[in-house]
Amino acid sequence: ASALGVENTEDAIAAAMENDPDAAVKLAEIESRERITLQRMTAEAETSRLAEVNKTMRVELQSKDPFVRRMRPMFGYAIIFSIIIEMLMGVWIILFGGAGPDGAQIGMADFVAMVEAFAIPQSVALGVLGVYFKQRSNEKAWSAGYEPKGLLGSLLK
Repeated sequence: ASALGVENTEDAIAAAMENDPDAAVKLAEIESRERITLQRMTAEAETSRLAEVNKTMRVELQSKDPFVRRMRPMFGYAIIFSIIIEMLMGVWIILFGGAGPDGAQIGMADFVAMVEAFAIPQSVALGVLGVYFKQRSNEKAWSAGYEPKGLLGSLLK
């Protein structure tokens, strides 16, 4: 509205568009400049985000502490190990029955209760592990020089 020299109302802008043939050109130029500015700002924000991710990755790689460098794989191994133990316990109870610490028999109802108790923590842990895997895949794609697509981006191409 200020570029057209009118009030900031729809009616005033519409009237300026009807009365001044150059108004549409002015608005197109403004939109073009704003689009370029927005694209530049988006690129700068993404560059800044990637620079921070790369800085973190460089610190992890330069660390002499083996835990820092191997945190993602170790987290995955720990989650897989806990699920394997839980499933082996279930197989043992199904095949041989089981005895608790006080000698009481552990039945299927007890096993189901245990699975229910572990369901939410394991769901959260597997969700975190999924994010780790996805982020590592993105890091590999970026290092190979291309922008990774998400699920919908892959389906829509």
